[in-house]
Amino acid sequence: MIGSWDYDSGKLNKDLKYQSEDDFMMHDGSVLALSFSRDSEYIASGSNKGEIKVWKIRTGQCVKRFEGAHTGAVTSVEFGKDGTQLVSGSMDQTVRIHGLKSGKTLKEFRGHKSFVNAAVYSEDQTKIISASSDGSIKVWDSKSSDCLKSFNPASASISVIGLTRMPSHSDRLLATNRSNTLRVMTLDGSSIQSLVTAAGDVVTSTVSPKGRFVYAVSDDGVLHAWDTDSGKLEISFKVRRVVSCLHGSHSLACINDVMCCGVVWCGVMYCAVARERSDVARTPPAPQYHRQLRPRRNTKTMETVTRVHHMHHHTIQRRSITTNHWTL
Repeated sequence: MIGSWDYDSGKLNKDLKYQSEDDFMMHDGSVLALSFSRDSEYIASGSNKGEIKVWKIRTGQCVKRFEGAHTGAVTSVEFGKDGTQLVSGSMDQTVRIHGLKSGKTLKEFRGHKSFVNAAVYSEDQTKIISASSDGSIKVWDSKSSDCLKSFNPASASISVIGLTRMPSHSDRLLATNRSNTLRVMTLDGSSIQSLVTAAGDVVTSTVSPKGRFVYAVSDDGVLHAWDTDSGKLEISFKVRRVVSCLHGSHSLACINDVMCCGVVWCGVMYCAVARERSDVARTPPAPQYHRQLRPRRNTKTMETVTRVHHMHHHTIQRRSITTNHWTL
């Protein structure tokens, strides 16, 4: 199930007619990946059954469906800059590009030896960057499908679970693996900066829209924020159990001041949103939390799915819908 909430009220957005009628954007399986188009008009979703759907947010209509996008669960999906293509990663160990006009798979990238956990375009879309549970990051030519570079941010035995482009540097990315260290790296594999937590392995991370701050949550339940200019850890505080985080931004997840969040498999979602007010600020603004967003119960039985990354293992854990919480 995918839903949209008004952040100010913390309630389901009833301005969307289909949601007011309890008609939601749905998959037959569990949704594991979400991505907004650059204009925030569409959202792409990937499921554990290897399916990708593209939805028009205003109407809730499924405008494109890739039923056999992958032979394994879709773990990552992202729109291309011009909105004509999608790149996706999967537990079938492949990365693929899909055409939104043709509805077909256009390119396939093979070479990872374990699950692909993240796949993103370079800023100019000439390259695809992917991260895997085999501990590697690979850079691909988006036209020829050739692997241009392969490197390990840390030990080859440590799963790389996330990639984020650095907005202020088109040739840099934030690499997240199951350790206490995040790394800002170039596309040739050079490490520019290391951001270290006091304790606990990082489970999720994100970058502020202007690239000034990096946020991460470790498995000991602590949210950290670093200033990327100085590399200094600016703030740390305890939060509740986290499976994903996102920096609040109109460009990322808002439509006309309405915050859109993917309700993938959660019964209750708690949000802490830190907005980057300007590049002059030396510390990230204090998070506003906790605003509680409760999706209306659907008549269908729902279950939660949490992706667990550990070394070379990437498993699916199932829990009751009533016990799962998200904290950003």
